[in-house]
Amino acid sequence: MLRAKVASTATALLMATAALFWAAPASAVIVADPTDTYTVIGSYTNFIDPNITGTLIVDLKTDQVTAANINTGSISSGGFGTYTTIGFQGVLGPNYFVDLTNNTGPSLFLLLDTSSSLFKGQATTIDPDSNFFFGFIPCFTCGNFTGTLNVDAATVSAAVPEPSTWAMFILGFLGISLVAYRRTNTRLRLT
Repeated sequence: MLRAKVASTATALLMATAALFWAAPASAVIVADPTDTYTVIGSYTNFIDPNITGTLIVDLKTDQVTAANINTGSISSGGFGTYTTIGFQGVLGPNYFVDLTNNTGPSLFLLLDTSSSLFKGQATTIDPDSNFFFGFIPCFTCGNFTGTLNVDAATVSAAVPEPSTWAMFILGFLGISLVAYRRTNTRLRLT
């Protein structure tokens, strides 16, 4: 009788401990660096058609562009230099804009199609309405922009069980072991 009471108390304690850990999530994805690096490849149409190349780094937690290195070519090749300073940025309708400056010439108003794809690690395109601005005056001879932004190889870590999940595993194995042990030691008594 005492043995049955100890076994039922142990079972109740095991179930109560399991219930404490039950509310915790089963696992979590640990991402060491929550950023995506986009490779920018494009051009704009003027009399020379210079290329636009470089990178944009996007923070996936804050949904913002955190760094830029966009090369539009040298002045002699019809470009305006390299843009690394982010002036303004934000959502403009369904698009996302980044206003870049290089402290020597016009600012680059880079309009990216679909802000939702930009912050979900998907490829996006440069909107044709992107432009260079001299103060508040747009560059009327720069023409339309074309190009794509492709995500560099993304690094996503595998799911790692949380400590509460490990505790549930251990308690579950202990519970199964206890039940198996109890069943091997039961004997039939004939009275």
